[in-house]
Amino acid sequence: MKEKKKKTFGLFSNNEEINGILNSIKSNSKVYLKLITGLQLLGNFEGKAEIDFYDKTDNEEEKKVRLWCTDSNDDIFVFYVYSSDRTDLLKITKETNEETLEYDLSLAKKIHS
Repeated sequence: MKEKKKKTFGLFSNNEEINGILNSIKSNSKVYLKLITGLQLLGNFEGKAEIDFYDKTDNEEEKKVRLWCTDSNDDIFVFYVYSSDRTDLLKITKETNEETLEYDLSLAKKIHS
């Protein structure tokens, strides 16, 4: 039986500030790998996906940064890359033409077959 080749996928940006944030989460490889794996499972990604700012909150109470990207189906994925509330990390929102779904990857388990 022929083995399926694993698709290579990564995130990139032409924005210097976003690249700094991306490098920061890449240094925490466990979080970055969960994010990449989650995006691949939820969307149709291949190659590199360009990311950009979705929103930023920076005040005395909280600091949060969310980025967004699209897959080849033009579905929109919004995810936290920084939050003063650790429970926000690994949360992904997927917006399609039909619906908006929210996922929490911190609750996901990998099942070995």
